Amino acid sequence: MAIPMSKLLITVALFVILFAGIGPLPAQAATACDLTPQVAELQAVHQNTSFDEIEYLNAEIFARRKLLAATIECDLADIAARVEAFSQMPDQIKLVPAYQGILEKLAESSQYYVKQRTVTQNLGLRDLKTAARAISDWRRTTHIPTITWADNFLIWADNQQFLEKASERLSQVSRVAFSLKLVNQGEINELFEKAKKNFDTAFAENDRARNALNQERPVLALAHIQTSLKALADTYQVFFTLQETLQRIVK
Repeated sequence: MAIPMSKLLITVALFVILFAGIGPLPAQAATACDLTPQVAELQAVHQNTSFDEIEYLNAEIFARRKLLAATIECDLADIAARVEAFSQMPDQIKLVPAYQGILEKLAESSQYYVKQRTVTQNLGLRDLKTAARAISDWRRTTHIPTITWADNFLIWADNQQFLEKASERLSQVSRVAFSLKLVNQGEINELFEKAKKNFDTAFAENDRARNALNQERPVLALAHIQTSLKALADTYQVFFTLQETLQRIVK
């Protein structure tokens, strides 16, 4: 039995409203620095038994300088990638307090590494080792936490579009579903309320994530982001069920 044209149009409209435009979650800004060649060069120096004492010292200094310089350039590339990603954010995202705080931290890290790039160029072996330890401590206490803060802010910022789309679809589904005045309206109402409850959870967790980012608590923010995305996924799962129910009813 053919489906009447009016019911077919309803089915198509519901599918477009519910699922059109859903794409993969955007990836955070990232760089991939491969320090394997520099590490291998330093290891080769340590394993070379043909060097005399002076040759060994010069070779180790040269290899350590290259490794330290590559590390600095890698972290500067990390910073530049995040700054570029931040520059492309929508204006409303730039108003979030964490946005400016992260940019200031990234600028601070960049200035530190630019200075270290200059002062470490001509150091001797002992000073190179001391500088390497200091930079390692800086990475652990300042650079990595800043990059984590920036990355989690990027994830949060990217997710705003999915919340907006879900909100629009929820409103559209409400207008379509309740305008049909179906016999099974109670079942439709129950599914819609379930979708709305999941979306409210997603929205609330999204707000908690933003507050955590503003408080420079990126790990807590990520936990709220994950909870928000889980609730958003649950919302769309109910949308699927709602679509199937409406298709069954209008057939």
